[in-house]
Formats: sequence, structure tokens, C-alpha cells
Amino acid sequence: MEKKHTALYDYTTRTEFEKIINHYKLNGFDYFAFSEHDPITHVNRYIMSDKDWMKEYDENLYSLNDPVRNSAISIAPGISLFKEMPVESKEAEHIMQRRDRYSIYNGVIIIKDINDNRFQLTMATSTEKFNTLKELDKYKEEIHFLMQDLENLPGLALDKKILVTE
Repeated sequence: MEKKHTALYDYTTRTEFEKIINHYKLNGFDYFAFSEHDPITHVNRYIMSDKDWMKEYDENLYSLNDPVRNSAISIAPGISLFKEMPVESKEAEHIMQRRDRYSIYNGVIIIKDINDNRFQLTMATSTEKFNTLKELDKYKEEIHFLMQDLENLPGLALDKKILVTE
């Protein structure tokens, strides 16, 4: 059975993910997540820089009600801020509060469609007072290349229809 929302825990993917995000010096941004979503099968594979948050997110199936993830799937490619995400349920509100507990503030998602798959880069900061838009503009070239590097992250490959057992 194919699992619809899969956190990528394997060593190779984690090591490569950390190597890529550490290569880019995006001062202020200290939280990163990356996912690939197949809009036809609704399969989603993701990795997050905070391992504890990723474990909680995965174990509690937050992906089902996450306003950040759901917005990324339903809006046009581009850039959106966490504060612009509609929080339409108690579950969604709880997930956003849990993010705060992990000091994931001032988040932004960058969405890109390639070959019928949607890629989502999420960046945030542990600093509550942070000008996200200013920093995005400052690092736009680095973010472009970061996104390109992450698109080739081992373990994603939805187009290969990797089956994952629950």
C-alpha cells in the first residue's frame, strides 16, 4: 500500500539535505523543509531540518490538516507567507501553535511546479521580529539555487512511484 504522506528519515536523504541547506548562508533563516507533491496521486514526501518537529508532524499526521501544506497544494506557484495562510479549523490552529513551540516563526513557502509535480521549500526563523520579505529579496539568487539543488534530493522521486509500506 502506498503511503500518502511520507517523512523522509533515511540517512542518505538526511545527510544530503543538511549538506545542501548548510551550503547556502541564508542568515536569519534557520528552519528549512522541502517536499514534493504529486497532484494526481496526492502522494507527498517531505523532510524538515528540525528532526523533533518532523517526528511530531509525522506521528500526529499533521499533514492532513496543516494550513501551510494545504495552501501550498492549492495556490498558484510563487511565494506565500505563513501569516497569509488561512487557518480554518481547530486542528490547523493547533498545528500552527505547535510550530511556535518549536520556534518556527515568520515562515515562507516557495512553490514551484515541474513535470506535473509540485515542489515546496519552506523557510522560517526562530527570531520573532524578522523581516521575511526583505531577507527573501536579499537572498533571491541563493534561494533559487537552493531550490534547484533540493529538487534532486535523493528519496523524493515521485515520478518513479516508489512504494512505501505503512
